[in-house]
Amino acid sequence: LAVRPLRHPEDSLLLTGDIQAIAEKKLVKINPTFVSSRPLRVLIVPHHGSLTSSSVSFLKALRPQVVIISSGFLNRFHLPHPRILARYQHNGMQVYNTAYQGAIRWRAGDPSSLSSRGNYFHTAVRHFSWPMMRR
Repeated sequence: LAVRPLRHPEDSLLLTGDIQAIAEKKLVKINPTFVSSRPLRVLIVPHHGSLTSSSVSFLKALRPQVVIISSGFLNRFHLPHPRILARYQHNGMQVYNTAYQGAIRWRAGDPSSLSSRGNYFHTAVRHFSWPMMRR
């Protein structure tokens, strides 16, 4: 598994890679240090927000305040899946998506440091184009 927790006395982040629900369940069961008395601050969304990850039990165990989805604009897999996105929003998690916001900046120990360039795709210089992108 390519999972890495980053803990700071006042902050935490979990890098999940492409894990799926089975691995999420094992992580919570065999490594209780992922589940602490305080909620996880930032979760890098597993498997780009596919239906095979971000299980309800995983999110309830971690209780992330912020989720960051690493995905490309108009990606061919249509990720994140709308049901998964709704799951984050329903649980009150602040959602960042690199497809729309570009690079996300986070500095441990500084709650106000989480930021993005915002509306990235629409303001970035386009190096290529195809019919779906034309306005």
